[in-house]
Amino acid sequence: MERDPGRNYFQKASRLKIMELLVQNLSWIIFVIAIITHKKIFSCVIALIVMLLVVVVKWFRRNYQGLAEENRREEFWENSFKTRTSSQRNDNYYNNDEKEGLYKAFVNIFESSLFSTVIAEKMLKRNRIKNMLMVTIYIAISAIAIFTDEYYIAAISILLILFIIGDWLVLLRYASNVQKIHVKIREMFEDGLSGEKFNEKEKQCDALIIVMEYEVNIAQNCIMLNSSIFKQINDSLSLEWKELKKKYGIMQ
Repeated sequence: MERDPGRNYFQKASRLKIMELLVQNLSWIIFVIAIITHKKIFSCVIALIVMLLVVVVKWFRRNYQGLAEENRREEFWENSFKTRTSSQRNDNYYNNDEKEGLYKAFVNIFESSLFSTVIAEKMLKRNRIKNMLMVTIYIAISAIAIFTDEYYIAAISILLILFIIGDWLVLLRYASNVQKIHVKIREMFEDGLSGEKFNEKEKQCDALIIVMEYEVNIAQNCIMLNSSIFKQINDSLSLEWKELKKKYGIMQ
């Protein structure tokens, strides 16, 4: 599997995501400096300005990511239904050989959900300890600030906590939803779903709902999956996908 549809937009969004993290870390550093120096109010104001910059960078990142996802969806519909909506066809991203139609779209989502589930889980594991540590530190800072009547420091601490928890909950929601979608698809294939048995109206409705749920999850949460994790697990998951295709009788 390759990450080609909307490649230019994805690259721009990835660079903005890196900038977003750097600026966010800068706001944390400035805030810590504010606490240990005598110019607390000045440093806190600078920290607030930097935090506002984080919001601006995030907005631009989501904009480019949205454009990239639009290209990906065009490629998805073209590959699944031969709609000719994508101006830059790429046969390496969705490379399943089923006959065009809803069943092929369903198989494509099966493959995508496998990769997305694993990447999102690894992202959660990477961020869990760091987020817990940061939240604990800022809770302690906030408590001390309230005790010493430095309420502006407490307010910024709470704001930083909300930043961290907010991003974490969005990733958690995305990961939970995509995992549920992947499990639903596996259960349908475990129950004997195949291209020959896909003509039943009930199975087609279930498949269409799952395809829609997958796309809604992406659009709703706007998660930028980690490219480095994708590169690390691409080969092993590609082999696993081939085994799943073989197990469930999906065309090779």
